[in-house]
Amino acid sequence: MLWDSSDLLLKFFFLMELVFVLKLLKEFPRDLVSLKRAQVICFYMGLPGLSLSLVQQVLPQNEGENYIYGMLAFPLLELGRMEDAEKAARRGFEINKQDIWAQHALCHVLQYNCFFKEAVKFVEECSSSWGSSSSFMLTHNWWHAALCYLEGNAPRQRVLEIYDNYIWKELDKNDSVTAEVYLNAAGLLLRFYVRGELDIVGDRLKILAECLTNQVKALKAIEVLEKQIKKRDGVPFLWRLLERGYKLANKPEEAIAKEKATALETRYFN
Repeated sequence: MLWDSSDLLLKFFFLMELVFVLKLLKEFPRDLVSLKRAQVICFYMGLPGLSLSLVQQVLPQNEGENYIYGMLAFPLLELGRMEDAEKAARRGFEINKQDIWAQHALCHVLQYNCFFKEAVKFVEECSSSWGSSSSFMLTHNWWHAALCYLEGNAPRQRVLEIYDNYIWKELDKNDSVTAEVYLNAAGLLLRFYVRGELDIVGDRLKILAECLTNQVKALKAIEVLEKQIKKRDGVPFLWRLLERGYKLANKPEEAIAKEKATALETRYFN
């Protein structure tokens, strides 16, 4: 019952925020950041109809903005309105060919229609514009390309090359978001599993599982350490342990813990 109550409470807060954004957009219809936030909430709550309505509410005031069309296309995809989604995505792409959200929607349409070769060609041509993309969008668009290769029965080595060079390699970046990389990595390896082809992936699944296990352990350790530091916040070693936990969990608080540990270490004998 506790889980049910928490779940209902979370939904209540989400709905309250959506009501607030609805009012906000009436006053500030060009606030696409708030619109995007509302769409994310709609996505996690399974409300594509509401997501679409929010976009349509402010579309007349944003007809010249490429971003609005990517946001329009996504709920249309969720609702299965592929022709309308394609029109919206192509409009956004016409305005700005580097709009990764419009690119993503177009890839969805091509993939849905089983135009796997065309989808791969499109995605790979667009990939040069992804330099500043988030970990999720970068790895997710490459995930789509890998799926199209897989569904089109291309050589499996090409699929694994995408996994190694464009999904897993994202973890080498200092600003990568590990959870988002793991999500797309797991999604691709799952497709091999469903096909009964796990033997092809080598030790990639084992490495991913170990990383996920380490991150779960890191989050548990962080919880314990944060409680201990509230009791004894002058112990440098605890802050070093917390710094390490934050690093494993890819949390920005790592820098704060490091600074605190360094300050404490220089306090006692210097």
